[in-house]
Amino acid sequence: MTFDFRDKVAVVTGGSRGIGKQIALDLINYGAMVYIVSRNIPDWELPRKMIHIQADFNEDITELRLFLNQNEIDILINNAGINIIKPLKEVTEEDYDKIQNINLKVPYLLSKDSNIRKGGKIVNIASIWSVKTKSWRSLYSTTKNGIIGLTKSTSVELAPNILVNAVSPGFTNTELTNQSLIHSERYDLASQVPMKRFAETNEISNLVLFLCSDSNTYITGQNIVIDGGFTNV
Repeated sequence: MTFDFRDKVAVVTGGSRGIGKQIALDLINYGAMVYIVSRNIPDWELPRKMIHIQADFNEDITELRLFLNQNEIDILINNAGINIIKPLKEVTEEDYDKIQNINLKVPYLLSKDSNIRKGGKIVNIASIWSVKTKSWRSLYSTTKNGIIGLTKSTSVELAPNILVNAVSPGFTNTELTNQSLIHSERYDLASQVPMKRFAETNEISNLVLFLCSDSNTYITGQNIVIDGGFTNV
């Protein structure tokens, strides 16, 4: 499928690496003007029509909120997130506040404050851990389930002018994944996926771009899982 995002303005949080970077670059390739938001300055050369906004989502983001309120955009991708893996009894209040701020509070505030034009799209990046979970995932699953709630509620409130959806990726080949898991761990996890491999970032991006494109005129309030069938086994 060919997309056309000419004359569209997009904001991608967590756009300096991984899935967010792929989405941002693909939007650029199809003609969009893209603002990427991240705490760290990208270690790669930004293409034309891409601007980096530095913001730490665990700190005050008043300037970012004002910018998004005062400038019209067409697409908001709430992608930035962190994971804290700990036993429930070892979770601190600081852990809770940090992951809630980054994974849920900021997407909520940006969805509220962004000046999105009629016909615009919001895509929230959730996770397979919004539909299933395991030990030590209480913090992450709580926030990602919150993202699904945010998606459903805002899709009703913002309709019919703005479509809001969530995408829940499974295991995906990103820099962070490859740094976090040794080869044997990646192999073991991939063997549990019916497709017998991790997703590539462009496969996640293709779904997100479809939801943001003019081809999507009626899908809203949905959480679309893209995990190679992992949540079915």
